[in-house]
Amino acid sequence: MLCLLAQNIASLKPIALRIKTKETRFFARFCGLQRSIASLRHNRLGGCYTVKQRFINKISAIFDKYNIDRTRLILFNTLANREDVKAVLQLADVYLDSYPYAGANSTVDPLEVGLPTVVRDGNNLRSRQGAAILRDIQLFDLIADSEESYIKLSVALGTNTELRKQKREEIEQKMQQQPRFLDSRAYSAALGSVFEKMLIVNRL
Repeated sequence: MLCLLAQNIASLKPIALRIKTKETRFFARFCGLQRSIASLRHNRLGGCYTVKQRFINKISAIFDKYNIDRTRLILFNTLANREDVKAVLQLADVYLDSYPYAGANSTVDPLEVGLPTVVRDGNNLRSRQGAAILRDIQLFDLIADSEESYIKLSVALGTNTELRKQKREEIEQKMQQQPRFLDSRAYSAALGSVFEKMLIVNRL
């Protein structure tokens, strides 16, 4: 079973700087299953090597504490293009969105290859993006509302082959219907309408 996180290293900064007890338990429970892959795309961001190394050091310490083989964590450097990203995604069984720095394009990518995707909802713009995407295609049961539910859902998908198959089929069906978030013109027009209404309200 392969778990994949294909985020920009900026998305992992909060985790790299503060890994809490429940996050430690998550890595111990999930990464201890079989093998995990983390794909970190860290171009165009200053100081990335230091952040990446701190992340590796913390995860390695967690693995050592729970007697997990360090080779179960594989980190990629920058992938050349989106097609390469999707090729790696197709190797995985579960995709885990980061929190609180949630993905947008990096959440769409796994959905486009039918990969079961777990997100956590938050209370600000950046932490709500992944949840908004899944909500738009009515995949509500893949949206966690807490650390505990995120862990439980991730482990359930990681250990239940039939559940993964069911979710993969649901995602493929939803994505074949051309969801609204893939229509940039329609979304731009809708956003423009919101801006116009805001302008009118402010003029009153």
